[in-house]
Amino acid sequence: MRLFTPRVRRKAHPDHYPAPWRILDLWRDRATEKQEAQSLGELLVSRSSRNLVHVFLLGEELKRRGKTQAHGIEYVHVIGAGVMGADIAIWAAHKGFRVSLQDQKPEILARAMKKAYGFFKSKLKEPRAVQEAMDRFMPDLEGYGLGRADLVIEAMWRRSSPSAICSGCSSRRRAAGPARHQHLEHSAGRNWHGAERSIASGGTAFLQSGGANATGRNRARCAEL
Repeated sequence: MRLFTPRVRRKAHPDHYPAPWRILDLWRDRATEKQEAQSLGELLVSRSSRNLVHVFLLGEELKRRGKTQAHGIEYVHVIGAGVMGADIAIWAAHKGFRVSLQDQKPEILARAMKKAYGFFKSKLKEPRAVQEAMDRFMPDLEGYGLGRADLVIEAMWRRSSPSAICSGCSSRRRAAGPARHQHLEHSAGRNWHGAERSIASGGTAFLQSGGANATGRNRARCAEL
């Protein structure tokens, strides 16, 4: 118990995901099959269970809307080339969107480009298709793509300031007109399932939460538009 409790605490808040905690309680108490069945029944009708089902249904609705509704998005600008931002940009380029990926550090952009090439090579196989996907994926140290974007996505650590990364870009964005905007915060030391939930509840049909990452862990997929 002492070994598992800290691990569960890092992964699952008891108010949001009570099932792992209930399992630990049953294990500690050496529960009988009847007690386990009763515990399962309580979880199934709990508020947390209803909320999780609601979030799942929201995600499914986004998938349906993404297939039927026109969105007019051709160019996507992603701010932040960390794990989350790079994966979003890679998947968007894979789905046919033109993408610019912005970050303050060239080495992070270089790492994202290498990751994108590996992903496209494994998925697309044909050298010409890989090159076309890479042509749609543009590293953008200065933020020039912000002025052309139909959709702007901030995907960065919470301690990072969007204004710090986008300094000098606001005038280009104003001159180009409004763009749709989605902000995804990535808290230090945590995964970004919360960001996935915010996408679902916010009604953004462009992105949807998924299971495992398109290029590894934690997937962010473009809707099948």
